Amino acid sequence: MNNGFNIQTFKDRYFLSLPTQDGELNEIKSFDKLDEKLGELAVQTFQYGLIYSCHHDNWKISDVFRLITSDDYRLLKDTFNVSKLSKGEYLTINCTGDTEIETFQLVKEYLEKNSLTRNKVYMFYLVTDVFNQYNHFSQFQISLKPTL
Repeated sequence: MNNGFNIQTFKDRYFLSLPTQDGELNEIKSFDKLDEKLGELAVQTFQYGLIYSCHHDNWKISDVFRLITSDDYRLLKDTFNVSKLSKGEYLTINCTGDTEIETFQLVKEYLEKNSLTRNKVYMFYLVTDVFNQYNHFSQFQISLKPTL
C-alpha cells in the first residue's frame, strides 16, 4: 500500500449507485438494496464504494456504488441509475478503515490548495480480507479532468 497521493490511469468504468444517508448502518442497508437490484439484473463485481458529494462547500456521503460490466451498462443505462467514470488520470490516496476520516480531510485540503473544483470524490473499498470487514483498505479517487 502506497502512502501519500499518486496519479493512476484508469480505463472507462461503469457503476450502479443508490442514494444513502450518513451512518454505517444506512450505508449497509443501501448496499443490501443495491446488491439485491444487481442480483436481479447484472453480473456481480467485487469493486464497490462510496461517493462523497459536495454541496455549498459541505461534503457528505451521498451514494453507495458497485462497478458493473460495460455490457451491463449498455443494457441498464436507460432504466437505472448507472453512471460512467471516464477513462483518464485520477489522483488517488490509500488509507485504512481507521484513517478514512483523516485521509478524506487530506483530500479536501489537496483540492483546495491546488484550486481543483470537484463535486464528487469516489472511495473504493479495496478487498484484502473478505472475512474481516473491519480490517480493510480504501482508496479515494478524484478525476483530474476538469469538471464541465
